Amino acid sequence: MSRERPLLTPVCYVGERKQFVESILMASNEYGPNLSYSSINLIGRPSNFPIYGDHTDSYLLSSYGKWPRLAPSYRPEFGLARIAPCDNPPVDEFFVVSFEQAVYPAEIGVYETLHPGTIRRISCYVLKVGWVCLWDGRSDKWEYVAGDRSASPARLFVPTLRTVPHRTRVLRFELNMRDQRYISGLDGIILVGGVHDFHEARAKVQAVASAAASPTPPPVEATAALELIGKAAGGTNQPNLTDMPYEVLYHILSHLDWFALADVEKVCVRCAEVVADARLYREVNLRPYWDRVDSHFLLWLSNRCTGIKKLDLSGCGIVNEFNIIDLQMFFNRHGRTLTHLRLNCIGVQHAMSFVLLLCPELTELCMQNALLDNQRYQPSVCKRLTVLDLSRAQCASETLLALLQQNPHLQHLSLASCDQSSLSDITHTIGEHNRALLSLKLWKTHALGAHGLVPLQHCTKLQELDLGYSNHEECAEGTLAQLAAACPDLRWLVLGGFRGITNNDLLAIARHCPRLQYLDLMCSVMLSGEAINAIFIGCPALRLLELSYCNGIEQEWINMWRRDFPHVDVKHQH
Repeated sequence: MSRERPLLTPVCYVGERKQFVESILMASNEYGPNLSYSSINLIGRPSNFPIYGDHTDSYLLSSYGKWPRLAPSYRPEFGLARIAPCDNPPVDEFFVVSFEQAVYPAEIGVYETLHPGTIRRISCYVLKVGWVCLWDGRSDKWEYVAGDRSASPARLFVPTLRTVPHRTRVLRFELNMRDQRYISGLDGIILVGGVHDFHEARAKVQAVASAAASPTPPPVEATAALELIGKAAGGTNQPNLTDMPYEVLYHILSHLDWFALADVEKVCVRCAEVVADARLYREVNLRPYWDRVDSHFLLWLSNRCTGIKKLDLSGCGIVNEFNIIDLQMFFNRHGRTLTHLRLNCIGVQHAMSFVLLLCPELTELCMQNALLDNQRYQPSVCKRLTVLDLSRAQCASETLLALLQQNPHLQHLSLASCDQSSLSDITHTIGEHNRALLSLKLWKTHALGAHGLVPLQHCTKLQELDLGYSNHEECAEGTLAQLAAACPDLRWLVLGGFRGITNNDLLAIARHCPRLQYLDLMCSVMLSGEAINAIFIGCPALRLLELSYCNGIEQEWINMWRRDFPHVDVKHQH
């Protein structure tokens, strides 16, 4: 830290402690399942700062910009109409880290070594209190320290933290990827804090005295709801709820989110009666409320959501009191009515096996970073799936193959970075049973052998195909070209790190895939400028072309394409 502006601890803290990340509790975005570019590289002191660049021993975030939301595989969120914008900031990914010793947080420094600027909110977890916001980029200040005195764009990001009179050792960082122009990289995190706080006892005494002097006001949400009810009743300050028609009161309360409903329920018996109406819980999205969902709220919801169709608990349950028993009880009661279920990156990783047994009507199942039945296969009741997302999940091969065989109507399948001991049969199963696929993601699965692409030629409806780093050996000559010919509706094609791609393959893509909009050829060192030029000519719908680390492409080609095809975002770096 001596080369940068020192991180200062406020004078009210003593026993200053500087710590680097000790462990990673969760990361919603991983460039790959191995050490390269993984979140595990955040552990310990920064390895590369202040050197700017694409470092394999840093944490890289692969998604960026508008592109993920334009892909054929993108599924819009549900249940957001009732959630206020202030509760749903523009964040796309997150990670949770822990440190060795709990301290009063004074300052945090994030070492950004590639395209900085992703962090939007930082929260800390406090025992017996829960999650507390330390910094919100929408309202709080920040500054950064340059990596060195040269023109290096690497930086030390230092947010101005809010005062939190509690010790913590767990931090959650929320990231905005949609406003980034390219892949971002983080090299480490430092937490500076005090072990003791002179003002802690004094603050507690003042808080107790203040609470005794003034009565506790009703919850803000309940107050707002009462004002809304008053306006609906003709502007009176104290509306007579018993005279208001049930459906009118229901319509008013249907605009409140679920935590506001829990507060309004306490106002009166009439409100409690309406809050218990199961129609209010047909689509429940609790992802924006990840910091508030715990066992108590899940039980409250379970007692009211009879007939629930769609549920999103993504990001909930990390560190909070939230365990597998709570989830199992919930799905025992409501699993049979669910059609859409998103349990991405929840703290309960072993939730998969009973979900497969208790939710027969599911058409969409998203379980990123989950652990799916790692003991022995149990027959699944999920036989109506059209969307299955097991990105970065650990899944027994027997379970996965059986799921694919039982769901011939699958349209969107993601196995990106899926941790498998053996995936040799995956494409054969897909080619035989899942020919209705519109999107297939095999990013870094290493699932493909020399002839692994041949079965996919039966999936002629494919619009999106991600084969990035998916093959452990070069594919047989001509099979990629044959696949392009079999899938003329391809619009999204990721071949970054794909072994053995040739100029002839590109010519086949240019000839057979005129609707192609997105093409990733990162690290394809065998390609020539002439072959890539054919893509521009044969694919007029092209909007992004990734050519980074394609060392066979001379800069003159890049300059020409950027000049002659300004509507195409050409990514290129050495």
